[in-house]
Amino acid sequence: MKMIYQRSGVMYFLIAAFWLIVTTNGQYTKQQECKPPPNEVCEYWWYVSTRMSMEYQYQHLKWNEQQHQFYNISNIPVNVVTLDGFQRMVMTINDTVPGPPLIVYEGQRVIIRLHNHLLSDTVTIHWHGLHQRGTPWMDGVGYVSQCPIGAGEIYVYNFTASPKGTYWYHSHMGAQRTNGLYGAFVIKERPKPGASEPPEERIMAVGDWTHDRSEEVYKKMMSTNYYNSSKSPDNAIIDAVPWDSALINGRGRYYDKKTGLWSKAPLEKFEVEQNKKYRFRVINVGTMYQLRVSVDDHKLSVMATDGFDIKPWEVQSFIINPGERYDFMLTANQKVDNYWIRVKSIQVGEEYKRNYALAILHYKGSGVHDEPTTQEQDCVRDGCKVINCPFKYYKSDENTECITIDELENANAADVPPEYIQDDSMEHFLNFGFPESDGQSPGAVNGKKFKFPAVDPLIQWSPNCARKECGPSKTCYCQHELILPYNKTVQIVMTNVGNGAGLSHPIHMHGHQFYVMKMGYANQNKTTGIVSNYYLQNNTDIYCSTAQCNDPAWANSTWRHGHVPDMNKYPPRKDTLMIPTGGYAVVRIRANNPGWWFMHCHIEMHLLAGMALMINEAPNELLKITRPTDLPKCENLVKLTWNITAASTTQATPLAESSQGENGDDWKDATIIVAVIAGVVLIILIVFIVYTCCCRRTKGKESQSHEMR
Repeated sequence: MKMIYQRSGVMYFLIAAFWLIVTTNGQYTKQQECKPPPNEVCEYWWYVSTRMSMEYQYQHLKWNEQQHQFYNISNIPVNVVTLDGFQRMVMTINDTVPGPPLIVYEGQRVIIRLHNHLLSDTVTIHWHGLHQRGTPWMDGVGYVSQCPIGAGEIYVYNFTASPKGTYWYHSHMGAQRTNGLYGAFVIKERPKPGASEPPEERIMAVGDWTHDRSEEVYKKMMSTNYYNSSKSPDNAIIDAVPWDSALINGRGRYYDKKTGLWSKAPLEKFEVEQNKKYRFRVINVGTMYQLRVSVDDHKLSVMATDGFDIKPWEVQSFIINPGERYDFMLTANQKVDNYWIRVKSIQVGEEYKRNYALAILHYKGSGVHDEPTTQEQDCVRDGCKVINCPFKYYKSDENTECITIDELENANAADVPPEYIQDDSMEHFLNFGFPESDGQSPGAVNGKKFKFPAVDPLIQWSPNCARKECGPSKTCYCQHELILPYNKTVQIVMTNVGNGAGLSHPIHMHGHQFYVMKMGYANQNKTTGIVSNYYLQNNTDIYCSTAQCNDPAWANSTWRHGHVPDMNKYPPRKDTLMIPTGGYAVVRIRANNPGWWFMHCHIEMHLLAGMALMINEAPNELLKITRPTDLPKCENLVKLTWNITAASTTQATPLAESSQGENGDDWKDATIIVAVIAGVVLIILIVFIVYTCCCRRTKGKESQSHEMR
């Protein structure tokens, strides 16, 4: 009876608490930022651990989403990681998904003490988009820039926050990122005397979410036909990975196909005041899906991508790929009400219409508990503009205009790309895909599936890709390296062609923001928007000598040495760029940041499949940078200094007569040391015994003398 009273007595309170969670502004956007300059150091303590979603951590009591209550409770559920309402194990930083946002100022020193509380997994943290100039060992890629942090270990990240912009952080070990190890990282411009107050900001971390752990999803995708693939509007494949739901700042709802019901998990809310402007910083932290972002009844003024400002475009929506960031300005110029923020997949087909996530744009003064009733803009009727399509055209009857990346312009006219001078520049072609060879289709770059080195290349490096297994029509498994000499202009043509094409790839380059000079797309039907066969209708600007296209080149030889026509004179800068299936992108950098930089597809499953390489930039200059001597070192154990054969022989061999080389001397030295220590201990023991005996005799004589008196 007492238990019934306790449960019913807290029912109303818990429902109220639940609605408070549902309708309160997302705390992720209201975190305290680091103090601005003159403060120059921002320090944090983080711990990485696992948690169960939909569970109260301290009571270990499951949250019942149908009744919105715990079965037994002594506190409100303020520490529940809700996600989409489905229970699964997640990886967290400081018990949250996303992890705590880092908000600092440009040029500040960031110090993060990371304690690995995982039971058995190693971990690293990559600071996505930061150049790490002068500190390449802080880039956070396991076995490329650092040794992984073992279970129970502490590692200190120490680097300068630069450049300003919208970034994020995430694990760079295995599939940990898509199990919850990620968070926002905002570097703000340093305050200027007399400058006007910037608009308020909101952080929006979006991404698809799976109910299975990412390792299991990967194995099912690669080893079986467990999942069905879907298509984008241009007929490209969007991979065979399931859509269970999507999250906005760690919150969302999933649709149960068996019951036909949505979960009742809380949604993220962004509060605004009428007639004010707000800067939204959007990050795609997801596993693999391209997401189209819009706000009902509001135009979006897109003003930055991957941390760098662009000339603003007013659009209905934009498409954001895993790893990318887009900033937009929103003017709260509608009536006081609640409006849906929509984040949806670009998949086509009736069965995918529920593949979206929602958040609430809440005007201050509107109903706190009211869910919006607004409708998405009708593009067929009104016409829509969309930034960052992975293709040139939607089908004509959708009345939707695509604005491609190479149509955007850098907001800073002085920030021009490095000039291509023939004797002081170089051009590289990199083909990303799943090329088919001998019945295998690995994720690869130029036919080379990436193999992580066992030794940090900053310490020791021995390339192994120059082998007979690699070639124009072959695939191989090796540590793929691209060497860039110091201070050269480097033009990279990233392609997605050949028999391994069919899926688009968001390619992320560490250590740089490159200039996007030109984009090329597959031959698409302007009316239907369809590319009927990506292998046969690859962009004809690219020449392939084999079906795999492991050695792409310009079809027109006059385009070589930087003479590509129709390049953007004021190109935007990015670090993550979608390479359209059947197409290509031309980017440029100045090789002036010595280090080992990872370059890879940011679809988690494609990276795990091997679609990556390492850039060895300015190796001679890198030797001049002093590496901290106390950084951990990792390497293979390939040779024991102790002779196992000699030690395990059945017939004992006198040590002096054994052929152990240097190891024999080691054993002799050890024996001598042990003998000396034993001798010293024996002498001390003898002295102690003698001293004790003498003391006893002296006391005995004194006692006898006293009695005689």
